[in-house]
Amino acid sequence: MRHFATLFFGLALVSASLAQALPVKRTFVAGGEIRYKLRMELMLFGEQAVYTSVVAEKAAEAGESTLVDLVTSDYKASLFGDEVALNDSDLPKIRHRISPSGEVVEILGDMTLPSSYRMAALRSVLLPSTPVNVGEKYTVAGKADKEKGLEARNCDTTYEAVEEVSGLKTARLALSYKETSGAAPATATGKAWIDLSNGQIVKLELDFQNAPIPGSTEPISGKLLYERA
Repeated sequence: MRHFATLFFGLALVSASLAQALPVKRTFVAGGEIRYKLRMELMLFGEQAVYTSVVAEKAAEAGESTLVDLVTSDYKASLFGDEVALNDSDLPKIRHRISPSGEVVEILGDMTLPSSYRMAALRSVLLPSTPVNVGEKYTVAGKADKEKGLEARNCDTTYEAVEEVSGLKTARLALSYKETSGAAPATATGKAWIDLSNGQIVKLELDFQNAPIPGSTEPISGKLLYERA
């Protein structure tokens, strides 16, 4: 029995060693485009509001950091039993500059409020600075930035498994995000699936509290689903 236990343990080690390490860089191709379906469920005035849209992430240029145009279409929202739809031409024009780790370091366009940076930080999936394997954890910390309206924050990430999602080989990550400064710190927990070939998001599920939704005067709690269209 001891022999078999040793054998099974050895096989487990071999299996773990074959699992692909998490990328340390989110790679873009200039002119490339990835389309996502976005769904947000928000608690507003004691009622649930549902917002859906399609977001195309278009890399305007690729380099040490990448300019990405976020082109939103098919916007729909429902609140208090009423449904709202906007023309694509009326939706805000937004451009993010994204670092190799996946951090949004600059926001350009129509939505450049301080809450925009805080929300971008909350929903970003940050990659590690050194390779991380299945079962390992890492933490990425961010400093407060008064000019951008950012609070100090930490995101603890665990590389749980390798899974196939939308036909892609992905790393499944468990996320725990929290702001560590400010009057009403935002928090979020959830899962992310990252393309192991290029570090791009394939799917993101978050439950968040005290989120700084752009345009809202009060923090909002809810759920977010962002997945390939």
